[in-house]
Amino acid sequence: MTIDTHGPTLSTGAASEQAPATSRTLRFNEPLDPAIGVGSGLTLSGPGGVDVPVTVVTGSGSQFAVTFNKVVTPGAYVLAGGATIRDLAGNVALGAFQDSFTLVADATAPTITSLTPVGPRNINVSTLRVSFSESMLPASFTTADIGLIGPIGQISPTSVTAVAGSDDRVFDVAFPT
Repeated sequence: MTIDTHGPTLSTGAASEQAPATSRTLRFNEPLDPAIGVGSGLTLSGPGGVDVPVTVVTGSGSQFAVTFNKVVTPGAYVLAGGATIRDLAGNVALGAFQDSFTLVADATAPTITSLTPVGPRNINVSTLRVSFSESMLPASFTTADIGLIGPIGQISPTSVTAVAGSDDRVFDVAFPT
């Protein structure tokens, strides 16, 4: 019989992540007490000490997924938690834990993967739906980015709106009718 006398420790995660990032997986060397999990007070800080809100923590045993607001700024990030975690034997961690990673800038340009409607139309088209290969910063895709030429010349869009639930990959572009 072996008696567990050591508290849980956090295993090192990937040293870098590609932007944008919205989650990180924490892996401990042994299962945590389910009554406590990873505990409260998880924080994520980014470049310049900017705090990023942690929104959801899910998981059990020795693995937990931490979801946070989308981060896109390249640099060093630290996900930290308190010393309140303990293993199934009741052993408390030896202090707070930290998971550090570097967010690497996304250097791959997005591409349009679909555009609807497509082809000639016998009716007025008031909206185009544009889908991208990756999440976009909504403020970076505006009416100024769109050129549409109809039978009577240039048609300027009235708005660009990210489609809810699309992770900012799909946008509706509205035109005057």
